[in-house]
Amino acid sequence: MIKSASSIILAFGLILSCVAAPVSAATADKDLTMSLIDKDSNMLLTNEDLKHVSNEPRTPEQYLSKTDLIEKIKEADAATGKDNFLNVINSTDSSIMNAISFNQDGTLRVNKSKIKANDEVASKEIENVENALKEYTDKLKEFNKKQGIESNGLDITPNGEISISGNIGGNGDGVNSLTLQGRDKGDIVLQNDPGLSIQGYINHAGIYDGTTSDVCIYTAQPDIGVTWETVDQWRNHDDAYVLTTGYTTATQASAFNWAYSLAGYGETYYWYAGKDDDDSWYCSKVAWRGYDMMAIDLDYNGGYWVFPDDILQSSKTYLAAAYY
Repeated sequence: MIKSASSIILAFGLILSCVAAPVSAATADKDLTMSLIDKDSNMLLTNEDLKHVSNEPRTPEQYLSKTDLIEKIKEADAATGKDNFLNVINSTDSSIMNAISFNQDGTLRVNKSKIKANDEVASKEIENVENALKEYTDKLKEFNKKQGIESNGLDITPNGEISISGNIGGNGDGVNSLTLQGRDKGDIVLQNDPGLSIQGYINHAGIYDGTTSDVCIYTAQPDIGVTWETVDQWRNHDDAYVLTTGYTTATQASAFNWAYSLAGYGETYYWYAGKDDDDSWYCSKVAWRGYDMMAIDLDYNGGYWVFPDDILQSSKTYLAAAYY
């Protein structure tokens, strides 16, 4: 459900007062006064945007090739049977999926009070999910072992959720030279470390707010919720990528503004958040939802989830820069 216009306006009015340290001071000087410039196109811009944005589209010839990264994603997906796992999840009753949480070993915990299906159907579908998860994580473990990494790709939070922002092969101990200077508001930033996690090849995603502040990447994290992250934090990983689109800078700025308004700071992180759920988020859904409000779907395969891999593989995104 899309939040009402009044709640969006209120969100921009309140956001400065609710952002926790240390990011509140860094964002206090941002102009967050929004104007719905064009109702037909859903163009939502700040006063500052109006000074800088353009209606000139960018051409693909300006960008780097995504071919090598896409080939690595497809190779990993094929080796681990990722599509088979996702097909089982996608075909499972949503009330059952919402009733499931996870133990650290990957076994399931089930809150039966949330399940709408009858017991026989529910038991069978739960068994299918558990079997599919085990088969997938066994293959992830095998793939990661070949990379010298001991992990089955599962990063389970203390409250029993799967992290879709996992860094299986590096926990902030890598290094890259990421900079967002000269990048456009609404560009999407991807972060990566060695090894595969349950969401695939790319670990994490965020959307850039267009400022020169170090605190400029809007995203979501398990046990934290929707949050700001810094460029400096992102440099503590092996790889970082900046994606842009062929759309105008005005469109991109509007996409960020929608993401920022709909995904309110501190709102819930939930691994099984649906695309139409504007109260629960994971990292790549924050960026995807902003563009979705501009009638731009950045999901490569149109599945239940939109993973960082999906945004990278989208024909509507281009690789603007890569940092190692």
